[in-house]
Amino acid sequence: MSRMLKNFLYFILFLALFVSCISRKEMNLAAEKPKKEFAPKHIEVSFISIGAGIDKLSKDSLIDEIHAFELKNNIKLDYSERKWGREGEVSFCFDLSKLNEELCVSWHDYLQHLKSKSDKIRMDYLQTCK
Repeated sequence: MSRMLKNFLYFILFLALFVSCISRKEMNLAAEKPKKEFAPKHIEVSFISIGAGIDKLSKDSLIDEIHAFELKNNIKLDYSERKWGREGEVSFCFDLSKLNEELCVSWHDYLQHLKSKSDKIRMDYLQTCK
């Protein structure tokens, strides 16, 4: 094989590998982009105890925020409260299906913030509130 032909084949091989790497990188970037803000319609927030009672300050903060959110947005949050433990364990299930997307995202963000402040708070996404 002539040297020129050999160099040409190496160039084509290099070009093919280069293009395939770029395509994979673009595909990975496209897959990583969120299509829309995630806002589930049913969220359960549980205040749990690890042998020393629940995080009462966070629970009180949630109750205060429920009332403030309702007043600020002139709405009534649809939620239920279920007490289930001997140390004050309680779960709140929020049905956000009647809220617009912006309010759902706003409330979800607040709940995520509340959860991040305590290891005694669990948050689950449900198909429906019980």
